[in-house]
Amino acid sequence: MYTKTWKFGTDPDLDQLFEVLREKQYQDRSHVLWRNYSSTAFKECEVVSINFVDDEPFFCSSILKRSCWPDDTYRILNRLWKPATRALSIKRLSPGLGSMLHSQLDWLRENTNFKLAFVSRETEHWQRFFLDNFKNYFNLEFKMDNYKYLTCNNANDSSCWQKIIYYGDDTVLTSWERNEK
Repeated sequence: MYTKTWKFGTDPDLDQLFEVLREKQYQDRSHVLWRNYSSTAFKECEVVSINFVDDEPFFCSSILKRSCWPDDTYRILNRLWKPATRALSIKRLSPGLGSMLHSQLDWLRENTNFKLAFVSRETEHWQRFFLDNFKNYFNLEFKMDNYKYLTCNNANDSSCWQKIIYYGDDTVLTSWERNEK
């Protein structure tokens, strides 16, 4: 198992593979968030990742930076999906996800001055499960609080306010638009 994380446009073979996998996910209209996998949704993402198990793609995601977030803040595991046709684990997160998580954090350390990396989801009640799994299985200590943070540029859109888990300098959070919705 291994993960490749690269700046989109720097590896034609991986770029092409990522695009094929993304398009297949986008075409699956049975997925409730299928629109999140359009080519437009990935235009903001300069960095993408593919996790491989037995040399077959297992997970895909990206790293995102937006102007509505504090400087040097990045969303990791952005637009995460699983192209592999393997059963989902419900008791713990997959080691492939851990590989991707470490790969993305390593990429940020090596290529940016990141202060904070975060994961967010529109759904509720996911944070504790991720925190416990990240710590117990991936040896990464993320944190959480009780706020919802503005994750996209439209403060009037309720889906743009999301709970997060984060890794890094938590003082950055004080300069991020948040509420206790």
